[in-house]
Amino acid sequence: VCGDSVNGGLAAENMAFMAEAHGLGGLYSGVFTTCANHNRKIRKVMGLTKKNVVTTLVIGYPAVKYQRTVRREPAKVRTL
Repeated sequence: VCGDSVNGGLAAENMAFMAEAHGLGGLYSGVFTTCANHNRKIRKVMGLTKKNVVTTLVIGYPAVKYQRTVRREPAKVRTL
């Protein structure tokens, strides 16, 4: 995800939410982000001339399926 830090971060977060909604897993990779911002060869291959890489989001099908989720309190909803 390229751009300024605020908009890029928000875009990545929305991408992660959509991936999860479609049954995919997401992982933020800080290592590749740092490499892409500091390595000329990577920047050239990706076509990043003046853009800053804000974060790297690796998306794919998880190898593990969790059988249980965290126990949650029931929502307290009031109607007006």
